[in-house]
Amino acid sequence: MDGSESALAKPRSDSVVALPANPPTRTQSGTQQATINRESEPRSSESPSATVVTAGGGQKSALNQQSGNTEDNSANASGGAAGKATVSTMGGNSAQDNGAAVNSTLSVDLAVTTDFGQKLIQDKQLALQSDVSVMDLLNRVCRVDSAYGGNFVNGINGIKSGYTDKAGNQQQKADWFYWVNGALAADGAADYIPKRGDAVWWDYHSWDGSIGIPAVIGAFPHPFTTGYNGATPGTTVLYSTGEQAVAGRLAAALKRDGANAVYATVYTRASLVNASTNVIVVAPWSAIASDPTVEGLAAHPLQTGWFAQFSNKSVTVRASDGTLGTTYSGHAGVLLATCSGSGVRSPVWFVTGLTASDVDATTNVLIAKPTAIAHEVGAFVVNDRIISVPVR
Repeated sequence: MDGSESALAKPRSDSVVALPANPPTRTQSGTQQATINRESEPRSSESPSATVVTAGGGQKSALNQQSGNTEDNSANASGGAAGKATVSTMGGNSAQDNGAAVNSTLSVDLAVTTDFGQKLIQDKQLALQSDVSVMDLLNRVCRVDSAYGGNFVNGINGIKSGYTDKAGNQQQKADWFYWVNGALAADGAADYIPKRGDAVWWDYHSWDGSIGIPAVIGAFPHPFTTGYNGATPGTTVLYSTGEQAVAGRLAAALKRDGANAVYATVYTRASLVNASTNVIVVAPWSAIASDPTVEGLAAHPLQTGWFAQFSNKSVTVRASDGTLGTTYSGHAGVLLATCSGSGVRSPVWFVTGLTASDVDATTNVLIAKPTAIAHEVGAFVVNDRIISVPVR
């Protein structure tokens, strides 16, 4: 899909969003990712109290990105069966790799995490050089094991695939995946050449359920400033009745961040399906719940990354395998990104919640506290806290 195509595939007659005909497989090395460790901090977004009505686990409380420069260069052995040999490489130690100041307009952000951003391994700004691939950048700061002809990242700093080179019951569905500017990569790490200002995020996590999460919120203000492979299709902020002022504030903030061609207009079902730009839907759940496109996204959470289940007065977090966790009633905001497939240049984001005040509080996170969602797949905003989704 390129910038001229709809942000979401048009729903079929059964009101289910058209999903990729050939979903990513783990041997396509473009479907690889990374992790971040954060600590709790108070949130100031004004959200009334919420009631937790069902116990769950795996949440983080209000989180602040903790940019780290420590490296884990622990040894990792290479090995493997014929045809799947792994190769270990280690990059150099340039001034840029060792903390020297880097011009942000001529650099690439590289983050490496595990468990959907729960633990940080690496978070660095690297000087951009011509014809340097994502694999090259990763090799500069981490110990990398490759497989499948060198284009599949099999291990980083000793954290290796639970599947490659394993036999039978020893196989575990866990691998490295990566996103560029919030979109799941459609290219192998040795093939994708980053553009200036790109945010590349690697994460090691289980794919027992969701093999490829197509879009994430953790690179904001990407993809609205720049998307996958340098895409700049513009951004349409769709708002429901009563949310015009909130949408206007968000559009103004995106422009300040460098996004081009940002427009705010009233949400309709047709405007969501037919958009050829990035889209941000700003609306309470009650305003969009009956939209067939939204229903289709929610019905296929493992393909779309829709890690939330709404009811009339509550919303429940999902795990990456689709199982349900904690349910929040009364007040909760939700921030999700989605699209059809990998390498999409115009994803759709949803800033929604149980009430209008929840939508306001969630929008305020994007405007005033964007670092709070760094390296997040998605997020709930509850009682001034950021709760990561999917839960583990």
